[in-house]
Amino acid sequence: MAMAKRSTERYPSLQELLFDLAPIEAGFRKSRVDAMVAQAERSIEAGDLDSAQKLVWQALELEPNHPQSQELRRSIQRQRERPALETRWKGAVEEAERLLRRSSFDEAIESLEAMRGLLSADSVGDLRAGLEARLAAAREAREKATRIAALLAEVQEAAGRHDLAGASRGLAQVLQLDSGNTVALALAGWVSVETGRAPAEAEKAGRERQDREEPPKVRQDVRERRPPRSRRWILVTSGCALALVAGVTAILWPPPKLPPHPEPTLPGAAQPIVQPTLRAGATKVNPKDGLTYAWIPPGTFQMGCSQGDNECFDDEKPAHQVTIMKGFWIGQTEVTQAAWQRVMGTAPSFFKGVKLPVEDISWDDAQGYCQAVGMRLPTEAEWEYAARADSSGSRYGNLDGIAWYIGNSRSKTHEVGGKQANPWGLYDTLGNVWEWVADWYADQYPPGPATDPQGPASGKYRALRGGAWHYDPRSARASYRIRSEPANHNVDFGFRCGGN
Repeated sequence: MAMAKRSTERYPSLQELLFDLAPIEAGFRKSRVDAMVAQAERSIEAGDLDSAQKLVWQALELEPNHPQSQELRRSIQRQRERPALETRWKGAVEEAERLLRRSSFDEAIESLEAMRGLLSADSVGDLRAGLEARLAAAREAREKATRIAALLAEVQEAAGRHDLAGASRGLAQVLQLDSGNTVALALAGWVSVETGRAPAEAEKAGRERQDREEPPKVRQDVRERRPPRSRRWILVTSGCALALVAGVTAILWPPPKLPPHPEPTLPGAAQPIVQPTLRAGATKVNPKDGLTYAWIPPGTFQMGCSQGDNECFDDEKPAHQVTIMKGFWIGQTEVTQAAWQRVMGTAPSFFKGVKLPVEDISWDDAQGYCQAVGMRLPTEAEWEYAARADSSGSRYGNLDGIAWYIGNSRSKTHEVGGKQANPWGLYDTLGNVWEWVADWYADQYPPGPATDPQGPASGKYRALRGGAWHYDPRSARASYRIRSEPANHNVDFGFRCGGN
């Protein structure tokens, strides 16, 4: 019995033996996991993500809760996703930059915020940091643009009261925020001209007042310039004789009666338009606004980016064939301030002049005017077809000869019809002021040929075409497009009417 007891004490049970080995096994397992993690890190540094991932999986099988292995697994996953994330990140940034160039600040911020939602808190750090920086810049740009718009509205109100000092103060604040703001620079030029003109006008008023105070001398000068009585009698007698001879001649030899020359008529006139008899560019005055309208015949053309034009944006593509089935009338010029005053009874424009294009007009305003004169806004396809006038290039002539733009406008609008007309007799289709068209704006054209396209059925923005007085040459192309909300108005937004 004593020997049996000593044997039990010398040799513990198998269970006790295994329990004693557990710490040794745990230490061995940890050593293996640490070695796998170290090897996985070296594989990641070498760019061998497949080998690293296998090692991490093996380490997690041995130690599922090993924190370093779990972090390596997430790191490998992020690096595998990085190329796709980089592509989407680059696309979102480019789209935001394009929207910012067009002052679509809200859309730019929405695009960047949507991308931020894809970059979780543990995503690749440099991408997220770059995105946050661009978001902050976009918000700052929106705040600055809102402030500038408010200041320009105050300047315009001050200018309307002819408060040149108040307008100058507002412009100084705008230029402090944006030293290159073309609208502010143009308005500053106008204020400068008006300020310099005030003394000259005062001097002119003084001279006129002096003339009114000395009428006898003026009348005496007039009497001194009259011919002698004998010469006056001869002039009267000669005039009577000539009138008598002309009357007798008209009775004896009356002029032949010529057949009336047929003229095209506007929509709503008594006689219908017979389209085949009208030539491209035939004109007729609309009695409701006093403006001349030109006839555009039906036809087919290539709409969108012109062949060989390397300055096109994505929204000018794809170029596609468009057929205009019915001829239509369109304003030979942009609607003038005189015509607007005659029809609408208001004077909204910043730059003043009866022959200047009306501006600071919203889409709703433009459509209201066209309906009031029995017309409508042209569709985007009709506008481009008329602007091209059978030409296939981005412009129908030399830029300085056909358009007012930043290079020659001297920071203001100019009287309509002052540049070379296109082959169908239309003036200022490029430059001077942007022109509203009927269509909702689409980011790209539908592919394939189209007949009398009307644009999207709905949308947030309306399209404008043609460029303006303070835009660069790239905007003065037949295919160039911008957009704005229908209620927006600006000192470079105008229009011309059209209709069948």
